[in-house]
Amino acid sequence: MFVIVVLGLAQFGVIWAGDLRSEWLFLFFAFLSGFGGGAFYPLFAAPAGVALLLRQPGRAPAPARAAG
Repeated sequence: MFVIVVLGLAQFGVIWAGDLRSEWLFLFFAFLSGFGGGAFYPLFAAPAGVALLLRQPGRAPAPARAAG
Protein backbone atom coordinates (compact mmCIF):
# COMPACT_ATOMS: atom_id res chain seq x y z
CA MET A 1 0.00 0.00 0.00
CA PHE A 2 2.90 2.33 0.79
CA VAL A 3 4.26 1.90 -2.75
CA ILE A 4 0.95 2.91 -4.31
CA VAL A 5 0.75 6.03 -2.12
CA VAL A 6 4.34 7.02 -3.01
CA LEU A 7 3.63 6.56 -6.72
CA GLY A 8 0.43 8.60 -6.57
CA LEU A 9 1.97 11.46 -4.60
CA ALA A 10 5.04 11.50 -6.83
CA GLN A 11 2.83 11.92 -9.90
CA PHE A 12 1.23 14.98 -8.35
CA GLY A 13 4.71 16.20 -7.39
CA VAL A 14 5.83 15.97 -11.01
CA ILE A 15 2.87 18.09 -12.07
CA TRP A 16 3.50 20.60 -9.27
CA ALA A 17 7.21 20.85 -10.12
CA GLY A 18 6.34 21.41 -13.77
CA ASP A 19 4.01 24.26 -12.82
CA LEU A 20 6.79 25.81 -10.73
CA ARG A 21 9.27 25.20 -13.56
CA SER A 22 11.71 23.74 -11.04
CA GLU A 23 14.05 21.25 -12.66
CA TRP A 24 15.39 19.91 -9.35
CA LEU A 25 11.93 19.27 -7.91
CA PHE A 26 10.89 17.67 -11.18
CA LEU A 27 13.89 15.32 -11.11
CA PHE A 28 13.25 14.45 -7.47
CA PHE A 29 9.59 13.59 -8.04
CA ALA A 30 10.43 11.76 -11.28
CA PHE A 31 12.89 9.64 -9.28
CA LEU A 32 10.20 8.89 -6.68
CA SER A 33 7.75 8.05 -9.45
CA GLY A 34 10.25 5.64 -10.98
CA PHE A 35 10.85 4.05 -7.60
CA GLY A 36 7.13 3.63 -7.02
CA GLY A 37 6.51 2.23 -10.49
CA GLY A 38 9.46 -0.13 -10.25
CA ALA A 39 8.34 -1.42 -6.87
CA PHE A 40 4.70 -1.65 -7.97
CA TYR A 41 5.38 -3.86 -11.01
CA PRO A 42 6.42 -7.00 -9.06
CA LEU A 43 3.14 -6.89 -7.15
CA PHE A 44 1.41 -7.85 -10.41
CA ALA A 45 4.20 -9.83 -12.04
CA ALA A 46 4.58 -12.28 -9.16
CA PRO A 47 1.00 -13.65 -9.29
CA ALA A 48 1.23 -14.02 -13.07
CA GLY A 49 4.44 -16.02 -12.69
CA VAL A 50 2.85 -18.26 -10.07
CA ALA A 51 -0.14 -18.83 -12.33
CA LEU A 52 2.18 -19.90 -15.16
CA LEU A 53 4.06 -22.26 -12.86
CA LEU A 54 0.84 -23.87 -11.65
CA ARG A 55 -0.44 -24.66 -15.15
CA GLN A 56 -0.81 -28.34 -15.85
CA PRO A 57 1.69 -29.49 -18.48
CA GLY A 58 0.22 -30.87 -21.68
CA ARG A 59 -3.14 -29.24 -21.16
CA ALA A 60 -4.22 -27.36 -24.27
CA PRO A 61 -6.42 -24.27 -24.09
CA ALA A 62 -10.09 -24.67 -24.90
CA PRO A 63 -10.84 -24.42 -28.65
CA ALA A 64 -12.35 -21.16 -29.84
CA ARG A 65 -15.99 -21.24 -30.85
CA ALA A 66 -17.01 -20.12 -34.29
CA ALA A 67 -19.23 -17.04 -34.40
CA GLY A 68 -22.64 -17.45 -35.90
